[in-house]
Amino acid sequence: MLGLRLADIQIGGRRLLAVHSKGGHHRVVPAANRFFGAPGDYLHDERPDSVGTDRIFVVLKGPRRGRPLSAEGPDAILDGARA
Repeated sequence: MLGLRLADIQIGGRRLLAVHSKGGHHRVVPAANRFFGAPGDYLHDERPDSVGTDRIFVVLKGPRRGRPLSAEGPDAILDGARA
């Protein structure tokens, strides 16, 4: 999910294109209608408009704001929520 790009979401076809999936294979993954609400809300309400990447999930605060979210990012978010 961290590598998901804006062009990978195919809303009309209700699917995701996983370009950098396990083994380097491209996969088309069907997704339920309700899946598209969460990324849509995130893109509309939280993701900064002026980012220099087409990755969907980006750092929202600090000096790396707007850069692609790394694998450590969700851990830091969850650690902050637990505290």
